[in-house]
Amino acid sequence: MSLEISNTEKKPTWLLHSTAGACSGGFTRLICQPFDVLKIRFQLQVEPLSRNSNISKYKSIHQSIRLIYKEEGFKALWKGLLPGQFLSTTYGLTQFLVFQKTLALLSITEKELNQTSSVHFLCGVTSATAATLVSYPFDVVRTRLVAQKSNQVYANMRSVAISMFRMEGVSAYYRGFFPTIMQNALQGGFLFMFYNTFSKFSSTNTSTNTSM
Repeated sequence: MSLEISNTEKKPTWLLHSTAGACSGGFTRLICQPFDVLKIRFQLQVEPLSRNSNISKYKSIHQSIRLIYKEEGFKALWKGLLPGQFLSTTYGLTQFLVFQKTLALLSITEKELNQTSSVHFLCGVTSATAATLVSYPFDVVRTRLVAQKSNQVYANMRSVAISMFRMEGVSAYYRGFFPTIMQNALQGGFLFMFYNTFSKFSSTNTSTNTSM
């Protein structure tokens, strides 16, 4: 009886993890979007980011927020939120889903395989690669929306996507893809590997201290 309950509880694990990943990505994006807007504006500005510069439009975080609010309105701080939400939720859902599925697949052959850091690294790389592949077009669309200042070229996410497809083709949705996937794949691999390593280290020390 207990074995049946245990097996039943394990089945939805991948779904729960992927749903939690999507929700956490969505809420995080909602809170942090203004900083993403500032980051992109700062990256695109050629002039120095300095309070002492007379030629720079954006000089500091506080000054930039006030300037964007004055010129473009409060909603401008959340420009690109919709594609950003798609980016975060699809990335989070895909990453955790693929990670759980890959880990379960590798665990079929060896019982303790999922306990090794190398396997977690491999699953992390695989899941991050899949997540980047699925979500990257939203990243490109988001960047183009956020890069707009007071002179609006694109009205919304749909207009960006259609304009890119008509003028540049499907490949435009994946500009800068390869350096991004290299970065995300390594980050995903090391993230899950170190998480597994530190989790085992922490649980081992906790068990030892408790027994003493």
